[in-house]
Amino acid sequence: MKCPVCSEEMAIKTEDTSSDSKNNREYNRTVFWCEGDDVWVKVEVPKRE
Repeated sequence: MKCPVCSEEMAIKTEDTSSDSKNNREYNRTVFWCEGDDVWVKVEVPKRE
């Protein structure tokens, strides 16, 4: 993923699973980080069944 500030490629800091108790769905969560700009981006994509 590209940083929205500097357009450089961002490093993946963590990858895990999250869940939503309201709809009982699980999500693949990835957290990206741009060290130069200290920008953090979290992306959650629904898991396929």
